[in-house]
Amino acid sequence: MLAGKWNYPTAITAGKGCLKELPSHCEALGMSKPLLSPTPGWLRCQWS
Repeated sequence: MLAGKWNYPTAITAGKGCLKELPSHCEALGMSKPLLSPTPGWLRCQWS
């Protein structure tokens, strides 16, 4: 399974458990309502 962080050109976090980091990332950016755009298979994967 791929897991990692990329910071160019935009920071991307991927891998198992990455959704747990979403609240802290949103808070750091001042976001209260992030837009998630998953692919059809995204909800079936074991990342959450």
